[in-house]
Amino acid sequence: MYIKEYLEYSKNYDFIEGFEDFGHYGRTNKSANCVMMFMAQGLFSPWQFPVAYFLAHSEVKHKLLKDLIIDILTELFKNGLCLLMTVFYETMLTLDVNKMSTEKKHFLAQQIRYYEEGCSFEKDNMTVAAFSDITKTYEIGKNNIKSKSLLKITEAHTYPSSFQKMRVKLAVQFFSHTMASTIRTCIETDELKSQTAKNTADFVDFINKLFDCLNSKTLYSLNPYNCGLSDSGITQTITGILSFFEDAKSINNEVSFILTNRLNQDVLENLFSIMRQKGGYNKNPTARTIRTSFRSICIFSLCTSKGANCENDIENTDYQTTEEVSILLEGKQINNIENNENDQSSDTNSECSVNDTDISVPEDLNTISVTLEDYSVTYFAGYLAFKCIKKFNCEYCKGELIIEKDLNDKNQMLIINKNYSSFNTGLKAPTEMLNSIIDTILNIFEKNFDNVKHKKKS
Repeated sequence: MYIKEYLEYSKNYDFIEGFEDFGHYGRTNKSANCVMMFMAQGLFSPWQFPVAYFLAHSEVKHKLLKDLIIDILTELFKNGLCLLMTVFYETMLTLDVNKMSTEKKHFLAQQIRYYEEGCSFEKDNMTVAAFSDITKTYEIGKNNIKSKSLLKITEAHTYPSSFQKMRVKLAVQFFSHTMASTIRTCIETDELKSQTAKNTADFVDFINKLFDCLNSKTLYSLNPYNCGLSDSGITQTITGILSFFEDAKSINNEVSFILTNRLNQDVLENLFSIMRQKGGYNKNPTARTIRTSFRSICIFSLCTSKGANCENDIENTDYQTTEEVSILLEGKQINNIENNENDQSSDTNSECSVNDTDISVPEDLNTISVTLEDYSVTYFAGYLAFKCIKKFNCEYCKGELIIEKDLNDKNQMLIINKNYSSFNTGLKAPTEMLNSIIDTILNIFEKNFDNVKHKKKS
């Protein structure tokens, strides 16, 4: 983490803070502009703790870096910890560590980010995926008024600044399952006619699945790619992680899965965010601020900042299943808990005062060509139906609000594309009546909102 080059006198320690400082290896006359932080994190239990930090000016020499790492590892081993993997925050640091020895490195993980606009991927001199397909899809979704499928995508995602390109959150939202589903839906509506559009959707979907594979937090999940790593629970991953998994099992026979979220560098990102918020927002802390923040964090534990770049890395549960799924270990099946809730619903049907003849539906509704916006309205209607059924647990409402998903129904294309492997669970398809009601409501809202919205006084 970069810090402000600033010299300050410490009365308590009687020395000037802000110079390069490598502990018992000594100090230099160079002013420090970055902090090299070492942190330990549990792989099979949710704990983490900052171990040590050193002040440096740009890059650290290989020999000194090697000595520092050996000292840190020695202290960890003395305290009974078993090191299984190292994760480095920056690629250049990883390359420096690789130069330390000619021996073959095992289980050396690194986090590499590559976020470039205007690029394309080619194979055998043929373009198989293009960035322009994603930006075109964003422009199509941005022009939708009634309902949008890409709610989280903004100009910062498609045309990022130099600082925004380093934000993991933007990159993950950009290469997401929602983006891939929207691209496929635009292909179905003929709004996206690029020859590489389908390949681009597959590429985005692959990146999303790969990220999910290496970011698992629970053993079971409705998203099959976000489960804990196990012999049968993953189909796509990286060879190094698989090799590491085999090595971990050989050390401990009780290991049957690995939560790959603990193999990334988010824990360091969140630690830096905590340090910057100590004493108010401080984007560029000094050496003294780092020292006091480090001491405070070690004493009062880690309290994650709400505005952190990465999601919270301390889990509330350990290896437990989420509330949304139930597990049948003998059959090795995962079923949606909604099925159990529906079986326990009341036998008495609720009375409904809404009559089908009372609903006014535009006559030309079916004559309009189907667009991404129409698919988004259907998706939104299905979401509202799901929330109503979950809240009221009414069988009559279920029959009136949702229908079975149908691959031949084009209005359900976005719902089908966004659903995971299990076709009968997850997202719900609304009835034609509910879809018409929601579409009419959104049309009325669109026409009247400008007249009633609050306007600033000039």
